[in-house]
Amino acid sequence: MKRQKRHSIGLVPGFLLLLLATQLISCVTQETRQGPTPLSEAEINIQLALRHLRDDEVEQALARVNQALKQEPELVSANSLAGLLYEKIDRPDVAASFFQKAIMLAPHDAAVRNNYGKLLCNLGRLQEADAEFMQAARSPGNRSPEIAYTNAGLCALRAPDPGRAETNFIAALQANANMPVARYQLAHSYQQQGRHIQAQNELRQYLAIAEHTAQTLWLAIIIERGLGNNDAVELYSQQLKLQFPDSDEYLLLMQTEAQPVYAHSAPPANNDLRAASTSNITASATALIDQQSIRKKPNKPLQKKAWLLAQDPRHYTVQLMSGSNESAIKRFYEQNQLPQQIAYYAIKNKDSLWYTMLYGSFSGFSKAREAINQLPVNLRNKQPWVRSFDSIQKEIRANQSAVAE
Repeated sequence: MKRQKRHSIGLVPGFLLLLLATQLISCVTQETRQGPTPLSEAEINIQLALRHLRDDEVEQALARVNQALKQEPELVSANSLAGLLYEKIDRPDVAASFFQKAIMLAPHDAAVRNNYGKLLCNLGRLQEADAEFMQAARSPGNRSPEIAYTNAGLCALRAPDPGRAETNFIAALQANANMPVARYQLAHSYQQQGRHIQAQNELRQYLAIAEHTAQTLWLAIIIERGLGNNDAVELYSQQLKLQFPDSDEYLLLMQTEAQPVYAHSAPPANNDLRAASTSNITASATALIDQQSIRKKPNKPLQKKAWLLAQDPRHYTVQLMSGSNESAIKRFYEQNQLPQQIAYYAIKNKDSLWYTMLYGSFSGFSKAREAINQLPVNLRNKQPWVRSFDSIQKEIRANQSAVAE
């Protein structure tokens, strides 16, 4: 029997959204054509733009796309790739307009809808994102619906809506049983619910198609602890130490072994703690790190809209979390001491309020990215991402009449 190909894959949700969208955009360039018609000049520019994008030459890619749009304004691939590129340079409004035009031109194009769903998810417009992912998954002729279902699951984790996330991961695996990220996320979901046997089974199926990472080894350790399999815990701990000695997960292993009262306890019943995290780390380990991060000195003042509106719109900040529970936002602030200013604001989301927490003010995109790298491990595992103050201020002003603060 032929052995299945095994993959080595990163399991960071935000990265998956971008990676899958980049893979799908190459499909968009296959415009419907009859016979061996040569590529037009606009299509050649799109191919060149994709090469620049793969080399992370965003400006050159954007120049080629703009040239293609002048040559053929109705070219679906040009509009879709323009959306992806403008999102990459943090111009979400412009990106959205290009994705919307591409969808108008090709309403059943799964790649376009997946890309637009990714943008909406990153903007916190989670219900709209879910609708796009579902359209992508169910589009006629979509040969890879598991991609859209997996993205829908990852986006649901940001809500957080673990039930919907689990449903989407199951749908992804029904479409393609060899989808590693969906398999891993389902194992993690079962583990968080205390369904250790099912989690163990899902992780074994993951390992039939992909290699162990620091994250999967850490999950295996937590599962086997829950089952009381001390020999397996020791085996996986040794693997983690030998293969990933510099990983955040190995640091967590060392800390939980030093603090067995936390290491072997069940995840806390406080749902607000889980609501503040989409981490691949277990809730019990996250609680340990949060406990250690509390210091005696008081936090800097928790800022609101006035501070955000006073920032230079050309500067950047880091979004740490968002959700509908203001108490969870404030508790998160109280439990985490950070060197930069923390702020949050609320916008109207249908019949309720949606709160977003931000960290710091940075003069450049790269400085904001570096700030993420300097965050404590428990905060990095919440998948923070960079936003411009310009986009935040526009969002706040658009909601001024709905939300007074």
